[in-house]
Amino acid sequence: MCLTDDGKSLAKKVIRRHRLSERLLTDILGFKWDEVHDEACRLEHAISPEMEDRIAESLGIQRHVHMVIPFQIKMVSSQRKSEAALQPQAHEKGIIVSVFEEDPKMLKYLASLGLIPDVCVKVEEVAPFGGPLIVCVAGSRYALGREVASKIKVK
Repeated sequence: MCLTDDGKSLAKKVIRRHRLSERLLTDILGFKWDEVHDEACRLEHAISPEMEDRIAESLGIQRHVHMVIPFQIKMVSSQRKSEAALQPQAHEKGIIVSVFEEDPKMLKYLASLGLIPDVCVKVEEVAPFGGPLIVCVAGSRYALGREVASKIKVK
């Protein structure tokens, strides 16, 4: 399925309002990151342009930025999927940039392991044949399946 230019423009506006809603809920109202998706889905359709600008201003986000707003959860497009994955290279370190997931249970699980944005993670081992990655975060080692690891973007 392809979107028209008008459809793409509308989708970017909805995504921006969704991300602003997520940030409002976590940064200002104190919700946990695994609690905000459903609330943000409701808010994204009710926010006026004026409210959108005020939320962005209170969060320190430029007024007319329509690109991705920094947050733990980001939508994965088919073009970005390849850059999203925690790369299975042994002995490499990186900082978690974002997690491409909206399931609250998965987010809670990742948070319990300390796998959240702005945290340093090191891939210690890569099991062959599509096996798990052994990662170290905050001094603890965890085995991550490839599907879970593919949801974590690291730089």
